[in-house]
Amino acid sequence: MEKISLDLEEEKELGMLRIISERALEIDEELCVCFIDWQKVFDRVNWTKLMQFLKGTGTDWRERRLISNLYMAQSDKV
Repeated sequence: MEKISLDLEEEKELGMLRIISERALEIDEELCVCFIDWQKVFDRVNWTKLMQFLKGTGTDWRERRLISNLYMAQSDKV
């Protein structure tokens, strides 16, 4: 099996995923994880539909606000 080389950011991300997974197990809560290649899809997200979907699935308003603040207001200049 080939060893995968990770940079520091990837190691931090995997560490956070491990912490979240362990906490979900501790409280016997279901955990769903979604991996997104932001370079490919960031500009294609229909944020209005995503927020409506999250609200419809019962996602807490604080989590929706966090997602909104992190991603919907971002802009990039080239």
